[in-house]
Amino acid sequence: MRRFIILSLLATCALSLNSCDKLITYYDIDTEANAFQNQTILEYFESGVDPNCTDFCQAIRLAKLESEIEAGNRTCIIPNNDAFAAYLSQAGYASVDLVPGALLRDLLSYLIFPGDFRSTTMEPGVNYRQTSLRGDSIFIGRSANAQSYRVVVNSVYHMESVTVTQQDYLFKNNMIGQVVDKMPLYKVELPATDSVPDGYEPEGARTDTIDVSDDTSICVYGSQKAKNFNNHNYGIRTIYRSGYYSYGMMRFPLPETDLVENLVSAQLVMNVFQLGKTYTEGTTCKLLVHEANSAVWNQWTETTATWNSIVVDLLGNKHTTLRDAAAGECSFLSAGPATDQIISVDITASLLKYYDRDSTYVDYILSDGSAKAGGSGTEMRMKDKDYYKFTSYILLTGPSESPLTIGYNNPLVVAPGYSTVFDQNTLGIEAPADPGEFDFSPQNIILQLSDLPSKGVITLYGVPLQKNQKFTYLEMSKGFVKYVRSETGADEFKLKVFDYLNGMIPEKVTITVQ
Repeated sequence: MRRFIILSLLATCALSLNSCDKLITYYDIDTEANAFQNQTILEYFESGVDPNCTDFCQAIRLAKLESEIEAGNRTCIIPNNDAFAAYLSQAGYASVDLVPGALLRDLLSYLIFPGDFRSTTMEPGVNYRQTSLRGDSIFIGRSANAQSYRVVVNSVYHMESVTVTQQDYLFKNNMIGQVVDKMPLYKVELPATDSVPDGYEPEGARTDTIDVSDDTSICVYGSQKAKNFNNHNYGIRTIYRSGYYSYGMMRFPLPETDLVENLVSAQLVMNVFQLGKTYTEGTTCKLLVHEANSAVWNQWTETTATWNSIVVDLLGNKHTTLRDAAAGECSFLSAGPATDQIISVDITASLLKYYDRDSTYVDYILSDGSAKAGGSGTEMRMKDKDYYKFTSYILLTGPSESPLTIGYNNPLVVAPGYSTVFDQNTLGIEAPADPGEFDFSPQNIILQLSDLPSKGVITLYGVPLQKNQKFTYLEMSKGFVKYVRSETGADEFKLKVFDYLNGMIPEKVTITVQ
């Protein structure tokens, strides 16, 4: 790694050899002074010297932002290929060239902002707030440690911090480049939707259950990659340790049911009966549920599935990252290492997708998201078929009639080639005049995208929403939902409106786009 050592550091060396050694150890900067000042960002990364940012270069050209990253006196956050791979997987695109240019422009214009922000120009511990080219706030700062020159993006309360991995590039026209391996998104933590109160039973709501099939399995990475773990006495296990991973696999039949037409909720319900020794009472645990890769979907059985035979394909050849879409996740507080707990994960959008495909079965993969590889180790055990017969199931819930009403529905006006926030100026939802003991505040009003637009995409935090995905009215009112136009002309999309009590407004809401 190249070091960019400035004169002040040399002066420090002259004063104190020991402090110089420590400072150089922490002075983790990638570029030499003025090394690339005669090259633009695209010229450098497209030259082949650093092949880790080719997706960014392609995205910039598709978004027609070349002039913006060459304009001068700006800082540009540059997501590398790993960052783009994770974003594309989340957004549902196979490659950068399949993403609409307008969406890329909206995404990347958030990462360009005025000013010279290098570690050497920023004070330790200060977060500098700038307005991005897109118009949203973006924060850049330097580590609070006076001897560390590590740069971070959006390291502020309620936002997800992204650490810069290759930093302080100085390009032509005084353009500063900071490379990250995770896509910075304008995403603020908001209050979660409340749970349905204990004992509440909505009038007229139907429920149904789908039991897990006979096919469940554990697949282990490590010394036992070729071993089959079906019918294990401990049910389904998920383990995440250094060099040792295990994923639980479940298959559910999809029966015909008229609940699917207006499905309010599909919950994957599981019984966690034992946690690893690192889970003490009150510890926050996380379980992730993933959709199976189409290459192996329905191509396994409990008696044949091993890591080598199925999971290598299922995980896209990377055992540390599930490459396909996450169906859902849940966090829960441990009641103790060996205490039964019923937990559930919302898989509504995922399940509806498989019903749309007229699928006979749906496969899900469980993984432990509570710790990173290399940690002290985590483990969850869930009761499941054979040893614990049919204790996992999908709970389907239909709607009751919601007391919410539509106050107004105005057209959404979008200029050609631009994005527009979809907020309460377009759609007004009113709570009942007398809500009783219930809370119909914005985080407890849920909207489901039931019909996609044809000439644009709807995004949440910069990521395209797929059919049947949900967001809250609070997220919408805060400006995190956008319509990004990809074609000119009138357009429309449709929403279903729910409340947190599983009530639904009977008619879909049609949003017209002008």
